[in-house]
Amino acid sequence: MSSVSDESVDQIGCIDGSVLRVTRHGTEVHLHIGDNTAPLSQIAAKRLSSLCVHAEPGVQAEPDTPTRPGQPSAPVTPSRWGVSGRMGEAAHPTLVDLVAGGFVNEGTVLALRHHGAERTATVTANGRIAFDGHLYDSPSGAAKVACGGASVNGWTAWKLSDGSPIDDRRWLFRADAFPGEGHRYAPSTAKDMRRIARRWVDYARTNRLDPAEPSVEVEAFLRGHGYSESTLSVYRNNLLNWQHLYGSDTTFDGVFTSVDAVDRVVAPSPRPTGRMGEAADPTVADLLGAGFIGVGTKLTLHHLGSERTATVTATGQIEFEGDLYLSLSGAAMAACEGASTNGWTAWKLVDGSSIDTKRWLYRADDFPGEGHRYALSSAHERRTIARRWVVYALSEQLDPAEPRESDIEALLDGHGYSESTLRSYRGHLSKWRQMYGRNAPPIQSASPTKLVTPSALWNGGEVRA
Repeated sequence: MSSVSDESVDQIGCIDGSVLRVTRHGTEVHLHIGDNTAPLSQIAAKRLSSLCVHAEPGVQAEPDTPTRPGQPSAPVTPSRWGVSGRMGEAAHPTLVDLVAGGFVNEGTVLALRHHGAERTATVTANGRIAFDGHLYDSPSGAAKVACGGASVNGWTAWKLSDGSPIDDRRWLFRADAFPGEGHRYAPSTAKDMRRIARRWVDYARTNRLDPAEPSVEVEAFLRGHGYSESTLSVYRNNLLNWQHLYGSDTTFDGVFTSVDAVDRVVAPSPRPTGRMGEAADPTVADLLGAGFIGVGTKLTLHHLGSERTATVTATGQIEFEGDLYLSLSGAAMAACEGASTNGWTAWKLVDGSSIDTKRWLYRADDFPGEGHRYALSSAHERRTIARRWVVYALSEQLDPAEPRESDIEALLDGHGYSESTLRSYRGHLSKWRQMYGRNAPPIQSASPTKLVTPSALWNGGEVRA
């Protein structure tokens, strides 16, 4: 059924076993089912139109009235089901949609038990159900006949060969279409949202949970996968959008929380240690959570002589030209018209430095990483010298991952450190290079030639903010 237009036209459609007609005369809209007529509001008419399958004028037989297989019928096309609101408002995918999308195949056998007897039906090529020599447009229509006229939800009553209801395939269809037509997310973001939605639906159906209500089970679902805290944050946000679309009117304060979920929360896995290629890179969400950047931070990128701007969102995503991207490189690729670009070095902050400088400061603040065996005072000392090194390296345009011996001596010289302190600091930076460098050998003892560190970097022995 087409949507209600501004003209006075008749529109015909069918929904779960009833042929209906909608007429509009001026501002008045009426629904006709057989000899019965009822007025409709504009909103109700539009919502109803999204639930109906189009039927040509002149249709007389109701879909629940069986037709003999082999009788000519008009080809069936998938309905345009939009996802724009909560479950009660979102249009349901039909069996036609499932067949067209490959979620149910032609010839699929369905089984239903009623009063101890098993009834079987078959899915046809055009998305109808063949039962007892007749064709039905909906699972509920066929189930009603199979159950002797009792009203039955055919989507849960008809089972597939593995014992799962055909409704499971409808949830997978929804996940594959998530976040729906007309969204403003970047393709990479939408792909990630679909992936986590599919995983959630599989998990929910396996554990006999309601796919529309992930709230309490989110932490149990995400637990044990070794996801970083930033990835967990993105996944929780995706599932929050899923529940907003399909769930009840339950609201959340940005994250999924409940008494039951608190006990299920698992501490993030320790950051991997090792060389730079193995160490987990902090994400934009990490920088945001640690305060190295703020919500709304403006980023700029120059491409072919023009400046492109983007903004950091509260969820650690990058908003560029109305689209949301999960990574800086994804946003940079879009800004550079598809060219592969390292977004961490391409996007610049207001002071002209790349956002990657904040990532190095984050690493220094996290050094020597979670799960270390050092005392708190020793770990604090390591972080202090790592911060100093990163600030010095960035100001001198050196590689923060590769503190060379001459650079280290220049960093340490002129501060009145004792020889024992110098040895300790050299050892810290040797560990730093071992973690983030490129298979460089351990740093040796002091170099004979000592360079002078610019005093502007220091303020009483501490790094200036």
